[in-house]
Amino acid sequence: MKHIKEQVKVLGYVLLGVLLITGYSCNSSNEEKAEEPIVEEVILEEDVIVEEDVWVIDEHHINNVPVTSHGKELNEKRNAEISADLKADAAAIAEEAEVEEMEEEEVVEAIEYEIMTAEEMELVLAEEEYEAMNTVEVTEVIIPLEETQTVISYGKKGEAEAEFQVVTDLSTGEVEHIVFTDKKHHDVYDVQAGMTGKEVKKLRKELKHMKKNGQYYLYDDQSNVMYLMSAVDEYGDEVTEAEIETMEVQAVVWKDKKHHKKN
Repeated sequence: MKHIKEQVKVLGYVLLGVLLITGYSCNSSNEEKAEEPIVEEVILEEDVIVEEDVWVIDEHHINNVPVTSHGKELNEKRNAEISADLKADAAAIAEEAEVEEMEEEEVVEAIEYEIMTAEEMELVLAEEEYEAMNTVEVTEVIIPLEETQTVISYGKKGEAEAEFQVVTDLSTGEVEHIVFTDKKHHDVYDVQAGMTGKEVKKLRKELKHMKKNGQYYLYDDQSNVMYLMSAVDEYGDEVTEAEIETMEVQAVVWKDKKHHKKN
């Protein structure tokens, strides 16, 4: 009997030891779980890139659309230089060609060229997915029209709002003005609508101002790119240089430099 009691006693000690070891293991496991860092998964929202249709105006082009015969020649020369083996480097070649073109503009006065017609422009614009809007839908003409002129508004396909306006000579179809009022469009000098005359003159120090048909313009004799200023003098008086600097650019205008002062 005594022997049985001793065996029960030993068995009790063994069970107690097992319980203690098990309890310690559980506590250790819980502590380890509690000490594990909580990793929060951060989901970054990808930026949505919205492609805007931005037009860049220079002396002979509106983007890739030539406005003069010289611009057409530059396009043909550039296309001829890009061979099949160099298509991968097209971006670098285009940039180089642009730099060369800007260098050529320094002697632009000596370049002889003809103005493109509205019909020729429209053929190229069709490839750019632009469409001519009916003239009767033009609710506002930025440039006052003469009896010998007509205006066509162009808009992106599927959009009613005009992106820009082209003023042409009725008899020849020759482009006389191209007018951009949208602030996202700019010229090669980084001038765009909404800038003040003072800001523009920091970019183009050679600019002068003139008044025509009751409107004021900033222009350069050697450039086809000029600016229609928003303020108009209602009394026919000449404005001061200081007043010009406070006016805002209402539109970037392409106009053949030979006809800047044409009445």
